[in-house]
Amino acid sequence: MARPPVSNDVLAEALAGLKEDVNDIKGTMKLMTDAVSKLTAVEQRQSDQSERIGDAYKALAVMGDRVGVIEIAMPGLKELRRWVVAGMVAGVSMMFVSVISLVLRPSSGWPSTQAVIAQHDTSTPSIQITSPTGGVISGTVLLAARAEDAGGSISRVDFLVNGAIVNSDFSAPFEFALDTSRFPDATLQINAVVYDAGGNYARSAPVIARVDNHPNSEHPQVQ
Repeated sequence: MARPPVSNDVLAEALAGLKEDVNDIKGTMKLMTDAVSKLTAVEQRQSDQSERIGDAYKALAVMGDRVGVIEIAMPGLKELRRWVVAGMVAGVSMMFVSVISLVLRPSSGWPSTQAVIAQHDTSTPSIQITSPTGGVISGTVLLAARAEDAGGSISRVDFLVNGAIVNSDFSAPFEFALDTSRFPDATLQINAVVYDAGGNYARSAPVIARVDNHPNSEHPQVQ
């Protein structure tokens, strides 16, 4: 069966549509070309970044090798440092002992430091109990004293309760925490004795206090 003839108008319209389709295809091809170019550029940048990351890993590996070498050598360096410091300390200690032995050696003809102080310190030190001040005490009580010496050479302070030494303090502040539960509920006499390097000593005025760890019972009054 024969096809009907196509008019020139229809043919011209079809050609025009085909031309538009070709132009659309060209535009699409251009967009695809641009996209491929951009993708290629991205891939190139990713490749460059990968190379940089690879270089960084190589640098880290080199650093790791160096750290490993340092860690291997470190025990030896620590040991060497320990021996050097020990040698320096030993040398200084020997020098100190030598100087002290020359100063204090009786055969050297030089008097000892204690002998010099004892020879020139003839002043008597003084001491005063500052805590407690008397009254009723219980539990743990702070014994404290203020000691002075004109020569500035206080060597010891003894705290006494009822004549017995309960503590010796060799440096200020001269203090001691007294547990009163060691004593019955009764009157106590507290004293302190100070000694200086010259052998001089002094006793404080007594402080009279009454232990009362059982307040519900009867106790003698403080005189």
